[in-house]
Amino acid sequence: PGQRVYIYKANQIIPQVAYVQINKPDNIPLIPIPEVCPYCGSPTEIRKDYDSEVLYCTNSACSGKLINRLDHFCGKKGLDIKGLSKKTLEKLIDWGWINTLEDIFKLQEHRNEWIEKEGFGIASVDKRLTAIEEGKNCTASKFIAAIGIPQIGKVASEDLIKVYQR
Repeated sequence: PGQRVYIYKANQIIPQVAYVQINKPDNIPLIPIPEVCPYCGSPTEIRKDYDSEVLYCTNSACSGKLINRLDHFCGKKGLDIKGLSKKTLEKLIDWGWINTLEDIFKLQEHRNEWIEKEGFGIASVDKRLTAIEEGKNCTASKFIAAIGIPQIGKVASEDLIKVYQR
């Protein structure tokens, strides 16, 4: 309460925090910056990321980083694989079937186990596996945007393809 956050559009679209004006009453504590990652318990640190300071988990194998990377890869801005929601991806990670992006394309190996899992079934699993197969037929620029290279989205990936096309 009593705080003002000033936000502007960076790159004409991305909301960016310019600064925070703190008018904190003495009896209301500030929210502390987490010292450990809520996913894996590893230490966190603040890093300079272009023009912003960003809170990072220091664990390169953090399950939180993996789930967000997979969610982007499978989501609309990625390969748009229907049926692989964040919730489903979390389950697949918990079951030990996904540890990398490429593991998505090996899920067929777990079909028989998957259809036995609660909340799934033959039709449900087969729809997801078909969507994964269809995701393989994407353009090179869509794949580059999907793998999550910092600062490389749809437009930059299309530009890369134009430059390096043979």
